[in-house]
Amino acid sequence: MVNLSVEAGGLALKNPIVVESAGYIVDGFGLRRMIKTGASAVVTKSNTFKRFEGGPAPRCYWYDDGHMAMNGDEALLNPGYTYAARYIKENKQFARENNCHIVGSFSPRSPEEAVTIATELADAGASALHMDLQCPTAAPFRNQEYPNENWDHLGSWWSEDPTRVRDVVKAVKSAVDIPVWPKPLIFRFTIHPEAIETMDSAKPDLYAFMAPGAPRLYINILTGKPQPGPAAGRFRTNVRLTADLARLTKTHLLPSGGIATVNDAIEIIMAGAHLVGICTAVYRDINTPQKFVDGLIDFMVLQQFTTIEEMRGVALKHMAPKPGPESDYYNIFVSKYIKPPPGDYQWGGMVRLEEDTEFEHLKEAKKPDPKKPSAEIQTEL
Repeated sequence: MVNLSVEAGGLALKNPIVVESAGYIVDGFGLRRMIKTGASAVVTKSNTFKRFEGGPAPRCYWYDDGHMAMNGDEALLNPGYTYAARYIKENKQFARENNCHIVGSFSPRSPEEAVTIATELADAGASALHMDLQCPTAAPFRNQEYPNENWDHLGSWWSEDPTRVRDVVKAVKSAVDIPVWPKPLIFRFTIHPEAIETMDSAKPDLYAFMAPGAPRLYINILTGKPQPGPAAGRFRTNVRLTADLARLTKTHLLPSGGIATVNDAIEIIMAGAHLVGICTAVYRDINTPQKFVDGLIDFMVLQQFTTIEEMRGVALKHMAPKPGPESDYYNIFVSKYIKPPPGDYQWGGMVRLEEDTEFEHLKEAKKPDPKKPSAEIQTEL
């Protein structure tokens, strides 16, 4: 018998699928739509102290249809935390009836403001709190619109220093009695264990995160081993970052970004994820969460897993105990804006590919040459 339930992020959840924060949850109608999808939790749009309008509708479009890439205008829309608290309160009973948790998301400018917003959302009935400490777009826009109001302290400002993350998480944890899920730019700190330890000292219940463009990792879900394979796209980096963080912290992990198929979900659980966040895929198909749930059941039955925990992190035993310098996401890739060279590479001594195509299904994966002796990837992850 298959059991999808998990204990993660301080919550008991019916399955590991979470609808991540986005513009499809800015009111009660959007919240109810997502609660009915079959996900175990839904994260509201990240709210600020003040209400902000997004760009004029229509505000979402696909600029790279093949890779499900969107423009960012929807990120600038949020109804403000008091309105969010109201629609959470109005729908908490509906969420209970559907065995789904509402996670209130917000982006503060100071620890004091974080406490104010967190208390309001907790009192309204949120099961947990999700703090956006990573968005790179909101602060520049808002600071230009409203100078001298500290709007430059939104989002990614917090992730410039791990002590900022620690301090705001501590402040919120001391003010509420529900789980706290910060979402920092945690890839900045993968080769700095002391920075991870600094953030861990605040005792967050879970880290939500996304990854930049490199380095990358492919895990064969039929063997649970890292191996040469498709490496293009953000999802590959999320697999690598998840595997790195799973060996750096005991805090639970909620990766999101580029997770488009049930095989993606399986792979990232094998890399150590406790929960799986989906976002862009939900814009494409609101039935995606239930498809993931059904696909997980099918896979677990075929592979004789009975629980998600049995599957979680199975790839880690094939990797080095700690990430090495090739997992320096910030200096290898982000800070220098280095783009992968033609043909793409799995950074950190991984295998060069001949194609750039993002393979979404296992049957499309690049097969090893049977004429050549097999060799384990020498990951110093």
